[in-house]
Amino acid sequence: MGVSAETVANWENGKIEPVAAQFQPVVVFLGYDPTPEPKTLAERLAAKQRRLGASLAQIARHLGWDPGSLRRYLDGTWGISPDRRTLLEAFLNAKDEALVGLRSLKRRR
Repeated sequence: MGVSAETVANWENGKIEPVAAQFQPVVVFLGYDPTPEPKTLAERLAAKQRRLGASLAQIARHLGWDPGSLRRYLDGTWGISPDRRTLLEAFLNAKDEALVGLRSLKRRR
């Protein structure tokens, strides 16, 4: 899966959580996402992020947003405007295959 045995052991022991780029091979290997069904906007985005193997910064860049702003929308620090929510919902509802280019975007500034 492209990670060390130590990394997998740390996941299994609850010491660390896999980041999206590490989690994608798990989903591919299992054929499904073993995490609970997402309910909130933040959980839905995290599930999409895992399936795509993309960072939050890559998703923000794809949307044309600042990564910090996206984090604040997701954690409830800032309210999300209706037009931005519509754009985020469109992203969440897009087929994963249509978003493969997203992983080529820079992960950080």
